[in-house]
Amino acid sequence: MKQATNDLTSKAASETGLLSSQIAQTESNITDYKAAVAQILKTSTPTNIVDSLAIETKQPKSIPDPGAKSESTPSPEHADYFTSIHLSVSQSSDHSETETSTTSYGASVEAKLGALSVAARAEHSEGNTAAAANLANSEVDISFDVMRVDIFRPWLFAELFNDPDLRPGPDIK
Repeated sequence: MKQATNDLTSKAASETGLLSSQIAQTESNITDYKAAVAQILKTSTPTNIVDSLAIETKQPKSIPDPGAKSESTPSPEHADYFTSIHLSVSQSSDHSETETSTTSYGASVEAKLGALSVAARAEHSEGNTAAAANLANSEVDISFDVMRVDIFRPWLFAELFNDPDLRPGPDIK
C-alpha cells in the first residue's frame, strides 16, 4: 500500500501530473490578472474607476479632481493658481456744534435834589460763540491671495456622505 501511495504521489507531482497542470493553470491566471490590472490602470484614472463604481452602486459621481490635467489646463509655468481678494471699507462722520450765549445787563441811577441832578448809568453786554467740529474718517483695506489646495485621500469617498438615510440628530439644524 505504501508503494501505491508513493506511485500516486510521484505521478501527481510529475511534469505531466495533476499538480503540475494545476500549478501551470494558476500561474496563467495570475499572469492574466496582472495584465488586466495593468491595462485598467493604463486606460483608467482613479476618478473613472470611482465613477464606474458609483454608477454600479447608484451613487452620484465624485467631484472632478481640480488637479487633474485637461486640455484647457495651462502649463504649470504659465498657470496662476492664486485668486486675489480685495476688501475695502470706509466710513466717515461729520459732527458740528455751535453754541452762542449773550449776556446784557445795565444799571441806571439818577438823583435830583432841587435844581441839581446827578445821573449815572452803566451798561454791559457780552457775547460768546463757541464752535466745535468733529470729523472722523475710517478706512480699511485688506488684500490677500488665496489658493485652493485639494488633498487627495484615497480612503475617503464622498459617496459615503450621500446616504439619504443618514440624518443628523433632532437638535442639529
